Amino acid sequence: MTSSAKLLTSAHELHASGRLPEAEGMYRAVLEAEPENSDAMQLLALLMVQAGRQEIAVDWFRKAAELRPDLAGLQYNLAHALQDTGQLKAAEAAYRRAAALQPEFPEAYVNLASVLLQLGERDAAAACCERALALKPDLAEAHNNLGDVLRDEGRTAEAIQRYKQALNLKPGLAEARRNLVNASIDTTPSPGRPSYSSRPTDGTMMPDQRGILQLLGMLRPYSARCSKLRIGALGDGGYVINDDLSRLDGLISIGIGADASFDFAFAERGVRVFQYDPTVEASPLDHANFLFRKLGWARDDTESSRSLETMIIENSLNDTNNLVLKFDVEGAEWDALQSVSAATLSKFRMIVGEFHWLDRMVQGHRFQLMWNIFSALSNSHVVTHLHANNCCGVSLVEGVVIPRLLEVSLLRRDRSSFVEAYNPMPTALDCPNIAGMPELVLTPFW
Repeated sequence: MTSSAKLLTSAHELHASGRLPEAEGMYRAVLEAEPENSDAMQLLALLMVQAGRQEIAVDWFRKAAELRPDLAGLQYNLAHALQDTGQLKAAEAAYRRAAALQPEFPEAYVNLASVLLQLGERDAAAACCERALALKPDLAEAHNNLGDVLRDEGRTAEAIQRYKQALNLKPGLAEARRNLVNASIDTTPSPGRPSYSSRPTDGTMMPDQRGILQLLGMLRPYSARCSKLRIGALGDGGYVINDDLSRLDGLISIGIGADASFDFAFAERGVRVFQYDPTVEASPLDHANFLFRKLGWARDDTESSRSLETMIIENSLNDTNNLVLKFDVEGAEWDALQSVSAATLSKFRMIVGEFHWLDRMVQGHRFQLMWNIFSALSNSHVVTHLHANNCCGVSLVEGVVIPRLLEVSLLRRDRSSFVEAYNPMPTALDCPNIAGMPELVLTPFW
């Protein structure tokens, strides 16, 4: 065994044990000695992925692929890194190369379907899902992606069955669980619901970099006179908001799941908490100030969901504007918020919520939806805190770094004067949502 081979073996052992900085140094040492060592390139690229340095990973995967264009797994890894950095057309090409090199590669087809969905090519995505399932009928991710296709076609009931099938095959598939929740809230297709087929074909309505930066400008954080504090868990379920908590009349909390620590903190302060979640039978915590309803959030009232206006009415909160709104509804926020009136928003002193799939703003109809919602929010409220949830990574959209999942805290304009903030993101009050994974740093990009 050559000295470089021994060094590569040692580096791989360090890598496997989680000692990434040391492993990186050894990989680079191997490449200094053997600049065309494709194995070292691939392993270094994989390490870069683990470290969250996706752009560097793409470079190393590309260099390795130039040396070994015959490896389907290498093309697949390159495609995955390209997808993570928002280079969708390049990712599509790499997934297709992987599938061409290894026709019986179901994971390549299912990830290709995911990219095609983002590009608005629904029929091609469906064909890839079917191909993946023909090769591997128990591939949960293929059932999940096919559910996305069906839901975009308005075939919500069939989509729900696909999401359930995915979860039966792989109970821990978080994306399928989120999709099932979102689809279950609206079991009938809405006439105004955007679909991939409505994506402009001539590109005239698609956002460019300037448009994306203008939209993100509405999310620029400002400092208020009152300080900020963290309420709830030191992780997922906790949020940073302004310390403007006196004389509150209620908290409407939508999306509870397994963590009600945020709600409990308000209840302990004597605030009534009105909880909504269609995915659990009851709140995970008990408190005399809790009122739980097994209902979701949607634009219109159904047997399984309520509009925000109805939540206010059914809890006798019509006559107050001293409310707090908290939501984490796995993507259902976009549909539910688009019809909320300015009068309803003004009832909430503070709003804190999680906005999912921000990287999909590259699609024209989704960009317009996001623009409308953030415009409505900014008319009555000011963003005072941002935190990127580290569960889902970031995308590069038109050259702009976009977290896929963003926690946003807002304070109503009449509660303070505001000055533009220049604090680092994340701040000392923030905690990673997923323990053991690094925080996503928005400074200096935002």
